[in-house]
Amino acid sequence: MRFLLCALFVPLALSAADPITASFKAKYNTQKLNFTESAVAMAEADMPFRLTPDQRSFGDWLEHTADMNYRMCSQIVGQPAPKNTGVNGVQNRGKKAISDAINASFAHCDKMFEGLTDAKALEEVPAGNKKVVAVDVMISALREYGGIHAGEGRGSALHRTHQQGQKIGLTGWPAPDTGSR
Repeated sequence: MRFLLCALFVPLALSAADPITASFKAKYNTQKLNFTESAVAMAEADMPFRLTPDQRSFGDWLEHTADMNYRMCSQIVGQPAPKNTGVNGVQNRGKKAISDAINASFAHCDKMFEGLTDAKALEEVPAGNKKVVAVDVMISALREYGGIHAGEGRGSALHRTHQQGQKIGLTGWPAPDTGSR
C-alpha cells in the first residue's frame, strides 16, 4: 500500500503545499474532462452502445459514474451522500439528461473538494459500519475512474468504447485516422 501511495503522490510532493490532494485533484480533473467530453461526443442514438452484450451501455456507464460521484466524493470529506440526485434512470431520459447528470455529479465533487487538504485526506471517514482513511476512498475513486490500473475502471471503458465506436462508425465519434505515415 505504501508503494502505491508513493507512486501516486510523490511526483508532486516537492512542488505542492498539499501534495497528496494536489496529485489526486490533478488525476480527478483529467477523469472529469474525459467523462464530460465523452457525454457530449456520443450521439444520442449511440447512448445504448455496448462494447459487449454483457456490459453496461454507454449511457449506463455515465449514469453509474454520476451516482458513484455523489457517494464517493461525499464520503471523501466525511459527509453523507445527497438523496434524490435525479441520477437513477437518467439514461432513459436522453443524452441531455445524461450529460446534465454527469456534469452535476462532478460539480458536486468539485464543491466537496474545495477545502480538501492532506490533513483532511488522512482523517478517518465513515464507510458503512466502519471507518477508513479518506485517502483510501480517493484511491478507490481514481481506480473506478480508470486512473490507476490500465484496463480497469469506467474511464478505461469509455476509452475502449471510443476506440470501438470509431471502428464501427458510431455517429458521435470521429472516423479513425487511416492515413499512412
